[in-house]
Amino acid sequence: MAGSGLHVHISLYNDAGENLFADNTDPRGLDLSEKAYHFIGGLLKHGRSLIAIGAPSINSYKRMRPGTWAPAHICYGAGNRSVLVRIPEKRRTRRFEFRGGDGTCNPYLLSACLVAAGLDGIHNRIHPGEPASDDVSWLTEAQMQERGIARLPRTLEEAVDSLSQDTVLAQAIGREIWEEYLKVKRTEWEKYTRHVSDWERRLFAQRF
Repeated sequence: MAGSGLHVHISLYNDAGENLFADNTDPRGLDLSEKAYHFIGGLLKHGRSLIAIGAPSINSYKRMRPGTWAPAHICYGAGNRSVLVRIPEKRRTRRFEFRGGDGTCNPYLLSACLVAAGLDGIHNRIHPGEPASDDVSWLTEAQMQERGIARLPRTLEEAVDSLSQDTVLAQAIGREIWEEYLKVKRTEWEKYTRHVSDWERRLFAQRF
């Protein structure tokens, strides 16, 4: 069955109530400000680590496959349901959604990491590149490389390895929590690698 995602909608306002992500002079036609693009750039830069927080279960990665409504690639686009960061239709208030979470995550931990990643993008003026308007799940490896689009982690182990190198997120949630989180997730992965499922028993008992 298809899995359910947890999409986090992100917007930024100043004390006067002005939407700092909105700019109707945007040359790309998405009505996004420079701050918005840089925030998205931060989300994409930390995308592999954010997935470890947003999709923290082993089962999470069975949902995020190319060709599904779940993201499998690190990119952004307007109205595009195959990307990690989706920009809703123009008729709505300017914001964007991070689509890499699911219901097994801690929403408070994920929110803190999303803010940290986005602010890193703003502070370091990280540009996200060009938006993807097509279904990126059909891209070949060569096409992905040409367009600078990377795959999201395919397993919890890959995601946790990325998180273990991410000092920005470690600082955001605190070193003690970060280290404990890594320890717990690596323990879960190790237990999973030793588990033999009924499917494996049925398949390999018949063949061998």
